[in-house]
Amino acid sequence: MIPAAVLALLSASSCSLFQLDTYEGPDATLCGSIIDAKTGEPVQSDIVSGTTIKIVEHGYADPTPTYLVVKTDGSYRNTKLFPGTYTVQPDTRNFLPVDPQDVYISGQTRLDFEVTPYIRIVNSSITREANTIIATFSLETTTLDAVEEIALFASNQASVGSTVNSVSKIKTVGTGVGKDRVFKIGINLLDNSSFFKKNKDYYFRVGAKSSFSGAKYNYAPTLKMNIGEFVDEGDRPVVYFDRCESLDGWKSQGTLALDTADKTQGDASISTTVPKNALLFYDRLLEEPVDTQVSFEDGVLAFDLYVADLSAFGWGLGDAQIEITSGGKADVQELHWTFLADDLKLRQGWNNVRLRFASAKKTGGNINLSAVNYFRLYHTRLNSDATLKIDNIRFYEDF
Repeated sequence: MIPAAVLALLSASSCSLFQLDTYEGPDATLCGSIIDAKTGEPVQSDIVSGTTIKIVEHGYADPTPTYLVVKTDGSYRNTKLFPGTYTVQPDTRNFLPVDPQDVYISGQTRLDFEVTPYIRIVNSSITREANTIIATFSLETTTLDAVEEIALFASNQASVGSTVNSVSKIKTVGTGVGKDRVFKIGINLLDNSSFFKKNKDYYFRVGAKSSFSGAKYNYAPTLKMNIGEFVDEGDRPVVYFDRCESLDGWKSQGTLALDTADKTQGDASISTTVPKNALLFYDRLLEEPVDTQVSFEDGVLAFDLYVADLSAFGWGLGDAQIEITSGGKADVQELHWTFLADDLKLRQGWNNVRLRFASAKKTGGNINLSAVNYFRLYHTRLNSDATLKIDNIRFYEDF
């Protein structure tokens, strides 16, 4: 039998024990957009690690902030808030700081922020030229800070950006820029054929980042493009330093020969077998200099290189370089790159070597890109006799 005292307690407390919760749920919505105060256009963002909105509910001694993610189109929304007064302010951002706002949120409350982005990307255009997707644009900066970098991002997702991409091309700028400066940046489809497949749709977006501390990328609108078919890479405009069809003008410490059976274009490649105690593989002085017709920023030296045996080289030991000059000899108006297997991603057999001018080191003054007349490749530490073949030495621009 249950004691009377216990029955009395249960009777007295039964209403409070089984009373339904009648508090209203979090049914208020806060939404809005980040708007450029000058243009009236949305300030686009990254969906991951991009702009966020910090909201703090009033009425608590030590409230925990809530953070809303701003979408790529500059909008934000939270549909699960309790009605009440909140302080709302953009937190991480790609625009100048703005003041917090106190707002009473109930039903559907809209709060837009008019802001000044660190960088405006203007006159943006994304087109395809041969196998390259090329973006052209200008920048309008709103602070005295330098433009840290520009980029072109590609993805199969519409939220493409610096944190959502499968392929990206990023260039360091590091200076202030004028509104009249036109930038070009590109992604080569064939170079990234492990991702790009012909006749498929992809999303591309141009971005620029200010050097302002903590700044996020600013963006132009995303473009969806069907990339179509790949074309013959021979359609890329190039200027030849040497097609490697003749031994005239070539020197080596090995035995030079024309190889008409194994080449990448034309009628022949130039092979050499250098003994272990030698170092100079290729040396070529032109009688008439070549106008590369490229800029230092976007210029590329490219050639095809056959390596018979990678183990013949003491990679990382001694000195090894690839050089071009406009001074008619080494170390005068020279650009050079270290000749290392890992850096060049060399494998045994034929390799397509591509060297950006902007990544080269300089010796003996600035090179004259309209009068390049000398090429050299050497390696000072061989483990054994080494055989190379070279073909198709050329210049082109890679944006």
